[in-house]
Amino acid sequence: ANPTVNLLWDQFKSDVVAGFGNIAFDVTDNVEAALALRYDREQRKANSLVPSSARITPNTIVIPNCGLAGGGTPLNPGLCPALNPNVLANGSLPEQKRDFSQLQPKVSLTWKATPNWTLYGNWGIGFKSGGFNNQGSSKTVDVFINCVVIPNNCGPTGSGTPAQRSVFVRDFFDKEKSSAAEIGFKSFLVDHRLQFDFSVFDTTVDNMQNFEFLVGGFGLLRVVNNIDKVKLKGAEIGFNFRVNEDLRLIAGYSRVESEITANKTRPQTVGNQSPYTPSYTGTLGVELGVPVSGNGWRVDGSAFLNLVGPTWFHVVQAQQNPTLFGAPGDFTLSRRDRFSTVDARLGMSNDHWNMAIVGKNVANKKYLQEVIPAAEFGGAFIHPGAERRFSLEVGYKF
Repeated sequence: ANPTVNLLWDQFKSDVVAGFGNIAFDVTDNVEAALALRYDREQRKANSLVPSSARITPNTIVIPNCGLAGGGTPLNPGLCPALNPNVLANGSLPEQKRDFSQLQPKVSLTWKATPNWTLYGNWGIGFKSGGFNNQGSSKTVDVFINCVVIPNNCGPTGSGTPAQRSVFVRDFFDKEKSSAAEIGFKSFLVDHRLQFDFSVFDTTVDNMQNFEFLVGGFGLLRVVNNIDKVKLKGAEIGFNFRVNEDLRLIAGYSRVESEITANKTRPQTVGNQSPYTPSYTGTLGVELGVPVSGNGWRVDGSAFLNLVGPTWFHVVQAQQNPTLFGAPGDFTLSRRDRFSTVDARLGMSNDHWNMAIVGKNVANKKYLQEVIPAAEFGGAFIHPGAERRFSLEVGYKF
């Protein structure tokens, strides 16, 4: 990278240590209890590589006490002492270092009520390490977005700490921790030809990590923010029915209700749904395998209908948000509508060889893989889903 043209340029390093253990024992002949314990510790470091001599040219924004003898604002606003008291005497940023650790227990209880019915329940803690955004991200967003979106928020020169923020960004993000509970059952019916599974779950996520895509006078910036608290609850159901030796029917459905219950990064988004969380997903499929000769060859085929429910990709959803252009942005249409695709496979196999033509999205459904709103810019970037494609698979087992 060329440091004379990069606003934010960093070197990151991570050291990870983890340990895991599991114990299971029989409470009775039909009841098993299990305890798992995992410990993670990650040490993360970040160093800014943007030199203090790199200046904005032409000098389109002026921050008092930040210019050199010839004037000019640092290319990285985080290098400005008037904004950041942590700037070192040589004009550079100090190395940032943080440790993130978490003990993650999981307890489960399984009851085999009958040979065909098994009931279970479990609870556990999940963990995702925190880390660093590019050093200077916070001050960049303050100068180029927060001081612009809210009029006179930082004074006529655009300097200083905003009294109010449209979006709150830090140069680091906290660890994500979840507490998840689940109860359900697994059963075999119709002479073991039908497998029927069902479960309900309840999950609370603290400091959920969420990508923010920001656009402004600095260009493009992708940072990780934390959503203080998100609650998710739902249910899953699944069927696997063996009609005969050659034909199998498969179905599954999952329903999720989610809610942001606290978010200091964007307080106006409390009550919205969790980003990147479809309201529901479903699968309906058929698998067929038919012998075609006496030497072990079979024709194998399958087809699956995949359903994905409405999905939000940002914490800002069906509400207006301040933008750099004065007029509020309406992000009601940034939700991806429900869509469905069909995948299929047709091939031949024996004990050693298998050959198949595999089709993905064979109906060539047009859908969006992802929607990336830039809330303060007033728009969104869209990523179309994969079009219809076919491939040939050939395998041999020794």
